[in-house]
Amino acid sequence: MASQHGLSFNDLDQRLAASRSEEQRVSHNEEGHDPFEADTRRDWDAVFALVDLAEPDDISMAWGRYKALGPPWPFGDFLTEAHSRIPTGSEASFMRALGHVTEFGLAHLECALALMPEACMGLD
Repeated sequence: MASQHGLSFNDLDQRLAASRSEEQRVSHNEEGHDPFEADTRRDWDAVFALVDLAEPDDISMAWGRYKALGPPWPFGDFLTEAHSRIPTGSEASFMRALGHVTEFGLAHLECALALMPEACMGLD
């Protein structure tokens, strides 16, 4: 299609390879860290101290504490720890609150939905 319009992409293969390499780097850090595997080296009690996971501002505060610990910041780690601290029956309140945290976009919410146990989905 590009050639029909007189366009040439001589380095397209190199750009695609570089893009794939970058995607892999983002998915796994230099140490092979899986972004969905919990990071036990963090002080999670400090991150979630006095946080009500049904309140968007509190989740935002916990996210800020997590980011202050320094990279990497796998969202999956944060969600796994948050989920382990949600009282039974409060999962839907957490998901509603998560949707109102201004630092999080659609990709964050998609990740959160993927990590929530199926039994919790559809609860009001």
